[in-house]
Amino acid sequence: MIITKKEKKNYLYGGIVLVIIGGGVLLYLIQTRGSAGDFLTVFGKLASLIGVIIGVVYLVQYNKFYQDKDVKLDIKNDMLTFEGENYSLKDGILSSQFTTTPKKDMYRVTLYLEQENKVKKIFEHIVFDLNEMTEFLKLIKPYRKTQVCLVSTNPYKIELFEGGFTYEGREILYDEVEKFDTIFIDASGTTYLDIEIILKNGDKIKTRLINGIEEYARAKYASLLSQSNGKRVPQITCVNSNFGTVITITDIIIIVLNYFYDCNIFKFFGIAMVIITFLYLLFNTSDVNKLCEGVRKIQKKMDKN
Repeated sequence: MIITKKEKKNYLYGGIVLVIIGGGVLLYLIQTRGSAGDFLTVFGKLASLIGVIIGVVYLVQYNKFYQDKDVKLDIKNDMLTFEGENYSLKDGILSSQFTTTPKKDMYRVTLYLEQENKVKKIFEHIVFDLNEMTEFLKLIKPYRKTQVCLVSTNPYKIELFEGGFTYEGREILYDEVEKFDTIFIDASGTTYLDIEIILKNGDKIKTRLINGIEEYARAKYASLLSQSNGKRVPQITCVNSNFGTVITITDIIIIVLNYFYDCNIFKFFGIAMVIITFLYLLFNTSDVNKLCEGVRKIQKKMDKN
C-alpha cells in the first residue's frame, strides 16, 4: 500500500488568519484602550487572545498531521517492507500507536515490531487518512496481539479489553507490564492523572491524562489488574458507597412512614434525614470519591462481561 503525502491546509490557513487577526486586535486594544475595564474592551481582549490560542493550536495540528512525501508499506510471506527496508515477522507481533485529529479523518501512526522480547520501531509519525488507516489495520491484522477494534469514535486514550488495554491504539497485555503507576492530582479544581507504564521489554510510556474522571478510572483499573497480571482483583469498595446506600434506604422508609402515619417523631426523623442527605451530597462529590466510584463501575461491568 501507498501512504500518500498530505497536509490539512485548513489548519494552516485557519491558524495563520486567527493568529494575525487575533494578535492585531489584541495589540490594537492594548494600545488604544490600555487597561480600560469596560465590557467591550475586556471582551475584545479575551476574544482576541482566545483566537490567537486557537490559531496556534491549528498550526500545531497542521505540523503534526503533515506528510511530506509518499511512502510504501507492504507485507508478503511474513516479510514487512517499508521504504526498501525488510523486517521478518516470523514469531513477531506488530503493534501500532496513534493519535488522531478531532474529526478522526487523519491518524499519526507509529508502528512497532515486538520480537524475542525486544521492541523495534519500524516507522514513526506517518500520517494516514481514514481509508489508508482501514487498509493498514487489515494488512497488519494477522500479526496483532488481539482483534480489538482500534479505530472507534471514543476519544479516550485508554480502552479496556479482556486481558489487557490499549494506549493510543497500542495493544498492551497485562502480563507484559512490569509496572503501572498512577498519580491523581487535584489542583484548584482541575484534575489530572499522571501515568507511567514500564513494560517487561524495557519500553516506557509516561504521560498525563486530562480527559476527566471516566478516563482516569480506566487507567486506574488497568493499573490494578496489571499488578495482578490480569487476574480479577477483590471487589472495590469506596468509603462512602455503603453509607450512601444506607441513607437512601432510610430516606425511603421515613417517606413511607410519614405517608401512612401522622406522627411527630416521624416528622422529626424526616427533617433530620433531609439535613443528613443534604450534607452527604454536599461532601460526597469530591473527585477522589468520583474516581473510586468510576473504577468500581468499570470493575462491575468488566466482571459481568
